[in-house]
Amino acid sequence: MEVTTTPEVLPAPGTGNPILDRAVCVTVYLGAIGNRKKVPTTAIQVDADKALIGVSKQLLDSPELKLVQKIDREIWGYLYRTCLPSMFRSGVYLLPLPLIRETQQKLEDFKERRKRAVEDFIVSYEQRKQEAGERLREVFNPMDYLPEARIRAAFTFDWQYVNFGTPGKLRQVSAEFFEQERRKAESKWAEATAEVQQVLRAAMADLVTHMVSKLTAGDDGKKRVFRNSTVTNLNEFLATFNARNVADDGELKSLVERARELLAGVDPDDLRKNEAVRDNVRQGFEALKGQLETMVVDRAARVIEFEDEEVAA
Repeated sequence: MEVTTTPEVLPAPGTGNPILDRAVCVTVYLGAIGNRKKVPTTAIQVDADKALIGVSKQLLDSPELKLVQKIDREIWGYLYRTCLPSMFRSGVYLLPLPLIRETQQKLEDFKERRKRAVEDFIVSYEQRKQEAGERLREVFNPMDYLPEARIRAAFTFDWQYVNFGTPGKLRQVSAEFFEQERRKAESKWAEATAEVQQVLRAAMADLVTHMVSKLTAGDDGKKRVFRNSTVTNLNEFLATFNARNVADDGELKSLVERARELLAGVDPDDLRKNEAVRDNVRQGFEALKGQLETMVVDRAARVIEFEDEEVAA
């Protein structure tokens, strides 16, 4: 299992791009074992062309492994909510400087939780493998299961912070080449700035749209179910916006401030039970929704790409 320990670093442009002063890159490495294996077609009895059929088996039915996987989803989810997309490969995030201490502590907490969960899984591994043999019967193959040492080595979790810098040695080799790379970097950073801006605008638009939907009666005139998470998720976005606004988006900042005003002193129970508060917030968020719709250029959803280095169990 190989990982790149140093992500690509582009020369910093000379145009004072705000991202360079407000964020660093954090590279996250998260490795685990796989829990599925293909079943040989010889074990499949069907009246069909087996070349067109693929069947896999679950190697382990392990609550301990499921807990590790749950923690991994929490890690990626936290990075998704806290960081911003970078122009580098998947697994490299832009982390706003004000959030570094909080993120470092959170990752350390995740690492400790994951370490304990992995140990519990390893302790139970032989038992879960025996149970798999009893349940898989003819398709059970002991060779599908790694020894404990390789299992332990497969579960990795680490991260690295990287500052943006200019490869000064490049200028020594060729001033013309350095200038070409500098211009390319400026273009890339401009694209990154635009992407960050659109990601935050789209995230805000989704949260506002969801709020309006939950505060608007259904076709039958009945109130929709309103969960605490609708307010919690929006407040979380509003609370971290200033730090994450590395693109210095003044238009979105004004809408965020308006949303904060609308939700000041309002809790989920107010929105469930107080009609006056409910109507005021709904009307305010409908206005925000209309403004955001004109600001979001690309509503393509962000996808969390899992960087797990999977090794068959």
